[in-house]
Amino acid sequence: MRFRRFAGLGLAIFALCGGIAVGIYYLVTKDPTPIQVNPKLYDDYAGYYVFPDGYPVTIRREGDRLVSITPEHTPKQLFPETETQFFLKANPARWIFHRDSNGHVDYAISRWKKYEEKGERRAALPVNPEVTNALIAATTGGKATEAGLEVLKDGGSAVDAAIATALCEVVHAGGSYVSFAGPMMMVYYDAASGRVFYLDAQYATPLEEGNPTSIPSTGGRTALVRVHGGRASGARPVR
Repeated sequence: MRFRRFAGLGLAIFALCGGIAVGIYYLVTKDPTPIQVNPKLYDDYAGYYVFPDGYPVTIRREGDRLVSITPEHTPKQLFPETETQFFLKANPARWIFHRDSNGHVDYAISRWKKYEEKGERRAALPVNPEVTNALIAATTGGKATEAGLEVLKDGGSAVDAAIATALCEVVHAGGSYVSFAGPMMMVYYDAASGRVFYLDAQYATPLEEGNPTSIPSTGGRTALVRVHGGRASGARPVR
């Protein structure tokens, strides 16, 4: 009987703690209440904003709404938290617009939690990189694409361009959507011989590890330590 009382009390305390945790989470993640602003203000913010990696974002007024349009994503409405700061619903991201000394909007800050980037306002979208027949370099970053194209134009091979593109991508976006020293896997077709080659330069085992199966699954050493593997090491044999 006493055990049942203690068990019931424990469940009640557990439920109470869970309710408090849910309440705190709701308060922390709750969207701000949008303020009322004159929609004409949106005309000042409408335009093209280009970030350091070449990523463009279009800000556009649609009636009494302000929306952001990014490549390969559906448009998202921006809600005014203040006259210069906007939020997206159910999203911690913030857009902060800046005016110069003359009152003109010259850039915007895209903030995600503690991370932020500055997008310069442009009169038009950046021109797509030039390409020529049979020379293709594709990636998510504009500068990395340009690096690959330059290598191809200078007479480099597809492998040369791929390595240059990958390394430039790490410099521009390492730690974001690109790993600092991520695994490298490459499929290469040699047109002269008709042969296909595959290079696997993924994770390496720790230095001096004689038996990879003995690596503990928790604590201690890890199989993800980059000693002689990964993209940087893979770039050597692929040449």
